[in-house]
Amino acid sequence: ELKSADKIKAGDSVYRLTKGTDWQIVVPLTKEEYKRLKEKETVTVNISKDDLSVSCPIGFEKAEEGYYGILSFSNYLVRYAKERYLNVEIEIETEDGLKIPNSAIVKKEFYKIPKAYFQGSSVAQKDLVMKKEDSRGKVTFETKTVDIGKSEDGEGEDSQGYYYVLAEEIPDNTVICMADSADSYLVDEKGELPGVYNINRGYADFRCVEVLMENKDYTIVKDDITNSIALFDRIVLNGNTIENNEIIY
Repeated sequence: ELKSADKIKAGDSVYRLTKGTDWQIVVPLTKEEYKRLKEKETVTVNISKDDLSVSCPIGFEKAEEGYYGILSFSNYLVRYAKERYLNVEIEIETEDGLKIPNSAIVKKEFYKIPKAYFQGSSVAQKDLVMKKEDSRGKVTFETKTVDIGKSEDGEGEDSQGYYYVLAEEIPDNTVICMADSADSYLVDEKGELPGVYNINRGYADFRCVEVLMENKDYTIVKDDITNSIALFDRIVLNGNTIENNEIIY
């Protein structure tokens, strides 16, 4: 508790005189964050207020309630002297990619289907030949165009790779046929993939993303992926409030 004998009259200015440009920010750290940072002497810090990234020395203190990082600066004091608190991000690992809010990311079910069963040259859409049999045993074939969510290369010389197709596009227990062959395949292998809803065309178009790193607020996803998102795309902020192909009014 600090007290002063000085009295201030109503209307007088109250101020603190700063005589130097050195200042510090103290940030609480979890035990895991401390372990990942403790060997570092300098870190890159992003100050959210101005979206300013700067490199600075870092020190550490341990208290009963946990660990603290002490960020030391010799510039920008004039800009932040009146701030009581600042929101900052410390870069523990650096990845180049697109930064998107965690709330935009949702997971959807996809079928994993061998590439050999697809037809067409487009990278975004391809055709599947579906085999159907009615209650009397009559067999018919139907060609359906599906969106390609993700492409996966095969491993080894004999592996052909796979395409991922949204499960909602293909009925359960669908049998597909390979072109110019008697081979058929029961579509049943599923998996979940993360993605966001792209609304560039006025409707929700689910696009898969490849996560590079994430924190509690944001995720960095890989850029320049076929059938994914790109810089300046418009996406739905809260992915749980919309469905695929829903019109945006």
